[in-house]
Order: sequence, then structure tokens, then C-alpha cells
Amino acid sequence: MAVLQLNQIFTGLLSGLIPGKLQSRGLLEILALFPIQHNSRSQFVPPLQNLKLVAVPDYGKMTFRNTTSKGLLILPMHIGFFQDGAQNHATSRAMVLDAQEDLTATDCFCIQETQGGLLDEANQRFIVLPLGLRPRAFVERDEEDFSRLWIHIENYTRKFGVSKSGHLERFIRPYFPKLQTFRHAFETEPGQIGAVYFIAGQLVGIEVAPNPEYWQDLWPILLIYCYGPEVFLAENLQSKSARTAMDLYYIEDLEDLRHELRSSRRTDLKARIKLVDELSAFEWKHEVDRIQHKLRIVNLEHQEWAGQMVQKDSEILYLSLFRNK
Repeated sequence: MAVLQLNQIFTGLLSGLIPGKLQSRGLLEILALFPIQHNSRSQFVPPLQNLKLVAVPDYGKMTFRNTTSKGLLILPMHIGFFQDGAQNHATSRAMVLDAQEDLTATDCFCIQETQGGLLDEANQRFIVLPLGLRPRAFVERDEEDFSRLWIHIENYTRKFGVSKSGHLERFIRPYFPKLQTFRHAFETEPGQIGAVYFIAGQLVGIEVAPNPEYWQDLWPILLIYCYGPEVFLAENLQSKSARTAMDLYYIEDLEDLRHELRSSRRTDLKARIKLVDELSAFEWKHEVDRIQHKLRIVNLEHQEWAGQMVQKDSEILYLSLFRNK
């Protein structure tokens, strides 16, 4: 795992954030994000500890509860739930719940074709849809046909050699041991609230949380379920690493080797930060999706990029951006 850090402040969409360390493993590189000024934002509670799936009233509908007695819960985009003997579901958008509030989403996706049964009430871990499905899920967020993602799941899982059908779990289960390795290959830093993801040198996603506690809940789920599968696809396509190769011709001792290693890592970090800076400066199309508890949930689009953010005034509290590769 390679680690290096430079000092820079982003402008544009990512204003208020600064990059931290760049970590790498194989084709995956992750750039940490930090707030310029420390702000605990303790009014926002972490999702794993406080989100409860209360009911699935019908196919394509899920009711959630923020179980905390005090604090707002930002429900991340595109989270899914798996249970044996039930039709697994995933959400289509970000949402905000007040303390003890129940909220029903009516435009969810069924992600397990042909499986009958409804999910039971549970405090359970969730997944985030794989990166390859998220652009389609974004486009179809306002529709209420619960089966609308099945054909896209089938096309996606077929890339992994999984049997036909819009059944996401048939991909997740056999690949889960390999996906777990990403969880142990990267680490977060104190105060970190987000990350930028690169695969084979290409910028593919940006995720930002309201505070470090929230990020601690979310980042392993993103690694395992969202970005990990895309690394496997890149490997299957025999994509090459974009990291700078070291010039070993003049290496005479360990100090020379350390110097060359630092130089190549610094070159890579500058190149990745430049990509993020350019993305942040885009003229993004903003559309308010809804307002909940005085917070704006905003749809973002630019060329092959899409996602959502949650804002208070001009401050970004949550952000999920993904590339349609």
C-alpha cells in the first residue's frame, strides 16, 4: 500500500475539502478527503448504528426509521438489503430522516428477480449498489416499476460469468471472499470524511460524508460492494496500472531507491489531484430533488457523471458522484 500526501485546497463543487493521502492496491487508488475546517457536525448520526428497516409494505417500497433519540440521519444513495427467502430491495436516492422518524420510499428497486417474499423488520447491515449499476439506477429513480433494474443487473452480472437473471445476490455471494480483501487493504485517517476512487488511473467516483463517524460506517461498504467489483472487471479486461514506473537505472543504494519511490508517488498524487480539481470545476447541472428537514437533496449531472448531494445552504453534507464508464 503506497501512501503520500500534498497540501492543496479544492474549489468549485468540492470547495471546503482538501486531499489527504493517496493509497493504492493493484488497480485501485483511493485519495482521502478532509474538511478545511474541523466541524464535528454531531447532529448527523452514522447510518449503520441508527438505520432500521421497519417494513416492506409491498414490492418496490421500503419503510425506514432513524432510531436515534436525537439527530438527523442522511440515508445514503443506492443502499440495498439482503435477507434469505425474501425479495431483496435497494433504494433509488438519498433521503433525510429526523430522530425517530419513519419514512417510506415508494420507488425502490427489487434486485432479486423471481424471488418472492417481503423483507422483514431488521437492524441490519446494508450494501451499496455496484458502480456499474448506479448510473442506471440514477436515471430510473423516479419510476415505480419495481422490476426496472432486473435487465441491467442481468447484463452486469453476466460480465462476471454469473448465470442469467436480474439476481444481484448470485454475484455477491461467490465473490464476497474476494471483495472482503479490499476492506483490509485500505485504512482511514482521523478526521477523514470522504474519498476519491481511481481504477487503472481513471477517476470513477467521489464520496463525502457529513462527519468522520458517518464515514467510518460507510467506507468499507463502498469498498466492498460499490468499487471492489469494478476493480475485478478492470482486471478481467487486463487494464494496466497507471502509476508511474520507477527508473531503477541509476539506483545504487537504499537511499536512491527511497528517493525514486517518493518521486514516483508524488508524481502520481499530483496527477490524481489534478483530475479531481478538473472535475470539481465542471459546470454541473443542479436540480433540487426534494427538501427534507430544511436540507436540499440535489441531483447532479455533467456529461458521463451523475449523483446526488445533500446541502445546507451552500455547505455539502453528503455527496455521492459516480461515472458511467
